[in-house]
This record gives sequence, structure tokens and C-alpha cells, in this order.
Amino acid sequence: MLKQQIKNILQPKYSESELNSLFNPLSINIEFNQSDKKLDNNSIKTIYVAFPHHFFSRWFFDKGILAFEQALSELNIDLKKVKYQIKNKEIKNTVINNKSNKNYFEQINQVNFKNNLISKLDFNFDDFFYNDKNFFPFSLACDISKGNKKQGYNPIIFYGNKGVGKTSLLIAMVNEFLKTVDKNKICFVNTEELNELYINSKNKITIRDYLKSNQVFILDEIQFLLDYPKLKKELNILLKLFKKQNTQILMASSQKINEMDWLGEDLFTFLCGGICLEIKEPDLDIRIKYIKNKIEKLNINLNSEQIISIAHKNHGFTLIDGILLKIKAYLELYDNQMKEKDFNNILNNTSSINLNSSSHIAIIEIVAKFFDYTTEEILSNKRTQNLVTARQIAMYICRKKLSLSYPKIGHVFNGKDHTTVMHAIKKIEYVIDSNKDMNKLVHNIMKKCNSNI
Repeated sequence: MLKQQIKNILQPKYSESELNSLFNPLSINIEFNQSDKKLDNNSIKTIYVAFPHHFFSRWFFDKGILAFEQALSELNIDLKKVKYQIKNKEIKNTVINNKSNKNYFEQINQVNFKNNLISKLDFNFDDFFYNDKNFFPFSLACDISKGNKKQGYNPIIFYGNKGVGKTSLLIAMVNEFLKTVDKNKICFVNTEELNELYINSKNKITIRDYLKSNQVFILDEIQFLLDYPKLKKELNILLKLFKKQNTQILMASSQKINEMDWLGEDLFTFLCGGICLEIKEPDLDIRIKYIKNKIEKLNINLNSEQIISIAHKNHGFTLIDGILLKIKAYLELYDNQMKEKDFNNILNNTSSINLNSSSHIAIIEIVAKFFDYTTEEILSNKRTQNLVTARQIAMYICRKKLSLSYPKIGHVFNGKDHTTVMHAIKKIEYVIDSNKDMNKLVHNIMKKCNSNI
């Protein structure tokens, strides 16, 4: 009976399979102070929780005890009355102290908040440049973050090409939320950071409780969920809990949701049931306005022709930011003197490495042949599991063998953003360090590249 009461308390938080894994192997017996045997703290003398074997006890102390004892606390039962046993022999409880656990997650929240927002805290809705074709997503973002829309707008997913301003719009929303929501109640992470949060914790249920405490949950770059199948399953549970308790869910992706059927039926259906809004590439006039605003803030002097050249050459805000920062650095280095030739060199991103050379093409062809793909498929935006792995390996080899910069590799791979390239290379580095088979596979491909280039 006590076991069922505990399960009832935890049912809104955890899936049926998780509850079964946690409780089915347990045997719970109660010693009472009185003959009436009421399930209250005064009547209960001792609760004996018996494990079937040592292996399960280790798993329970690592993964399940926090949830179990939280449920007992909600029933107002003194945890000192709980004794854990294996074959009638008492064993010690090794659960992490709740207080230190809380402090740990408060620390994580502050770090995540700082990492994602501190460099752009001055970015707000006034800094977002748009025209009619992006009016609807911008207006809805304003309304949601200002509290003007209360029901039926969950989850909201912004999608569009790299550099169009998805992350910046999320940051503007956060800065608006901060006027009414405690910053410790806002979780803003990208997919890789969320995965690391789970990897670095021994108890995913504890992580889930921490995430559930937020009023606003923001997940950036959800296209990378393809690389984390375990996280997909966990996110499916999390999002349903968020929606049930009216936590505002905001996401961003460089891939259309209706093309992400690899998410699995449940998660795919959940996301498709939200509001998916495309952030389209800014038009030329918007890019020019953005550049003028940016150079004023950076205290850079550019003539009209130079501004138009940058706007023509770069179709996304991120690319424009990169060019302007290079110009800023150059001007600071050379006492604010920049010849037209120097400007063109920066704009065209010239370097000693010739991207028209055959080396990177040869690498892509070798990797494509090894995985039985065409070069066009490797360079495409398709994201099946094996194709993504092949593409990431090709990027990794281009980096290691040719010493290409992340932006240059992105340029080679059909205009991929440098953050996508960094993620890909980091992923392959991790896998070859932890997986002998992958290490051998990449080594063999590298060997073939060395003998053919």
C-alpha cells in the first residue's frame, strides 16, 4: 500500500517504465508502533526497504533514492525510520545530501545563464531588424515574453538558416522575461550543453527535477538532437512535464521540424503540435540598416559603398557580425587606417589557403566513397544518422590534415556555420577517444587520405 502511495506521488513526474524499474524489485515492509497500522509518521516505527541483490542497491542509491525519499517526505514520514536491507542485513544509505544538491544546481543555472547571455545582455527587441516577412514571429515573440499571450502557445519553435537571428531573438525574449521572472527560473541552454548536464550528473531524475523548477525553458540548436539518442528520450518526458505545468517552452533549429522525423514519433508529434515559425533571411535593405546600426555601436567609419558591399556579400546577421569584428580589429591594429584593398581582402576572407585547391575535395570524395555516399550527399543538408557521421568525419579530417579554420570548413561544406563545424569536430574527437572501433575507422580513412593527397 505504501509502495503504491509513493508511486502515485511520483507518477506526474516519471514515466511508467521508470517507476516500474524503480519499485518492482523492492520489497517494503512496515513495523508499526500500534495495532491500528495507520500509514502515518506517528504509527510507523520502522520501514524496511529490501533489495533483491547488491547490484540493484547500487543502482537504487545512485539513480532512484532521491525521488523515493522525496515522496516519503511528502507523506510526512521521518526518513530516519527507513532502513535499507539485503537479505535482512542493513546497508547504509549513500544518497547525496539534498541541500548540497540544490546548491549544485543553483550553481549550474547561474553558469548556464552567464555563458549564454552575459555577452549579449544588451540585445533586446529594439536591436532586432525585420520587415513584413518576419513580422509575425517577431510580434509573437514580443507578446509571449511580455506576458500578453497566456494560453495555447507552447511550444514555440523558431527555425531558419544559420545567422538569421534565431538565437538573438531568444535572447531578446529572455531579457524581456527578466522584467517579471527570476533569472534562476529561466533555463537557457543549447542541445550540447543539455547533454553535458546529463552526462556530468549521476542522477538524471535529479536533473529533471531541477529543470522542472524553471518557468521558462529555452533549448537552442535542437537539430543536434540527432547526435544524442538518449537525450531525445529524456527530452520527450521533460517537454510533456513542462507543458503540463505550463512552463514556457522555446526552441530554435536550423532545420525545419517537418523534416526531423528522426526525432521519433512521440517527440516529433509533440513539436509539430506547437507553433513553428520560420525566421527568413533578412532582405538587402534590412541588412544595410543592421550594418549601419552595428558600425555606429562599434564606432567604425564605413562609406555607403562599403556598407552595401558587406550587405550584398553576407546574407545573415552572424556573417555580418564576423566581418565587422574583423574590420574593427584591423582598424585598432593600424590606427584606424584601412585602404580599399585591405577592406576587400577582409570582405573576401582571403588567406594563404586556396579553397579552390583539390585537397579538401579529395578528402570529401574519399570519405563519401568509404561510406557509400556521393560527394553531393556529403555536402547536402540531409541529416540521416550515418550521413551525418560521414560528414562530421570529413570535416574532422579537413581540420586535422589541412589546418582549415572552422569558417573555411563551413564554406567548403555548402556554407555551414562555424558553430556547426566546431560541434562536428568536437563530436568526432570525443568518439574516437571513447570508441576503439571508431578510432580505427577514422585512422584508416586518414591513412587513405595521406596516400592519395
